[in-house]
Amino acid sequence: MIRYVLAVLLTVAILGIAMPAVEDTAGKQSDQQVANQVAKIEGAAVSLVENEELPPEGESGARRSITLEFPGDSLLSRPVTDFEIERVRSNLSVVRYSIEGRPEQQLFIDAPVASAADGTIQLGGSGEKEFVLTYERNETGAPTVFLRRR
Repeated sequence: MIRYVLAVLLTVAILGIAMPAVEDTAGKQSDQQVANQVAKIEGAAVSLVENEELPPEGESGARRSITLEFPGDSLLSRPVTDFEIERVRSNLSVVRYSIEGRPEQQLFIDAPVASAADGTIQLGGSGEKEFVLTYERNETGAPTVFLRRR
């Protein structure tokens, strides 16, 4: 009987020591997954800007469809609590995101990515999400890659 009690206590102690490392690894894994999704957005946006012609004002431009997969809450990953893309210069956008239990991170996209409404895109949650990127002129006539949910 004492052996079983000692075995259970030892198992609990080992799990208690290992859990902070598992949680840190889950956060880092989620950071990498989000970085991979941002790279997909950047690849499609840069491809549009470099390979497609800007359409005349008022007309639809070239499109790219992408599927992004955000991490969920599990033993090996943490969910995205905030995800925002903001155009900061004529050819640069910044992605700010937070993983549950971790500080905010920033990544940059070398393309003018924005939403149709106000220039900022906010996402969050987990799972697959489908998007369409369109290369068009914004309200001021500047070349912009618009990211919209499908």
